[in-house]
Amino acid sequence: MRAVTISSKGQIAIPKEVRDALHIETGDRFTIEISGNGIILKPAVTITVPKEQAYFWTQEVQEKLRGAESSFQKGRSKNYSPDALIKELEKRR
Repeated sequence: MRAVTISSKGQIAIPKEVRDALHIETGDRFTIEISGNGIILKPAVTITVPKEQAYFWTQEVQEKLRGAESSFQKGRSKNYSPDALIKELEKRR
């Protein structure tokens, strides 16, 4: 265990041997969580999404998907033939 000092800007320096052991590089991003009287520092997970697919990850779409999954899990789904599905969708226009 190593002690680190917080700077006047609230920054800490991760010791080189820790950075080397965990393969931490300049520019890596982290999340910080409060745990009891301490903190947990974890690598931030980031993904790159093509611009034309970004809508899928909006809160609105994700809520709709969760609702659809919940309905499906509760047995509220129907099976359609392709023709019946097209007719059903045309009725909803």
